[in-house]
Amino acid sequence: IAGNNSLLSNLATITYSAPRVEVQRLSPNVIIANGGSAPLTTPLYPAVANTVRLRIANTGTAALALSAVPPVTLGANGPVVAWVVEQPATIVPPNGQTFIELRIVPTGAGALAVPFSFACNDPHAALFSATLEGFVPFEPRMELVEPAGRVVIDGETVLLADRLIGRATTVEFELRNAGTAALTGIAIELVAS
Repeated sequence: IAGNNSLLSNLATITYSAPRVEVQRLSPNVIIANGGSAPLTTPLYPAVANTVRLRIANTGTAALALSAVPPVTLGANGPVVAWVVEQPATIVPPNGQTFIELRIVPTGAGALAVPFSFACNDPHAALFSATLEGFVPFEPRMELVEPAGRVVIDGETVLLADRLIGRATTVEFELRNAGTAALTGIAIELVAS
């Protein structure tokens, strides 16, 4: 019987070593569960690129290995295009981390989703998959574009330093609708000083 107790005592000291994946959306920080979702930042506008950084952490006691090439795959549902700008490292040591950078560009108004996934050796999440979700509102969005092609920010002063004082001059700005609904009731105020 003493030998059996010794065997049980030895079994009790065996520890299980395994990786453990955790995914976090940065700015704002949101932990994303396997099979879950996280919101995209708002507001979203058509043709305006959004950069999303995700952190893949290994909270386990063995190295986490991402096994596909490339490691992360993306989808795009709704009015959106998306691609991976920065792929994560394929090996993440215990208590280590790596990052994914995604570029997401809405192409119109409405609900959109960007599912992503990666295969790894976490026994509880061998295929980690989640979705980033957002909504592009049906609304106008006025942009004023200066002659050099730069969009003027609301309330910003535009300097016309290369114009001769005392002489008539023409400066053309482009007023455009970068939104998803008609732009009406436009009023423009010019202030010279």
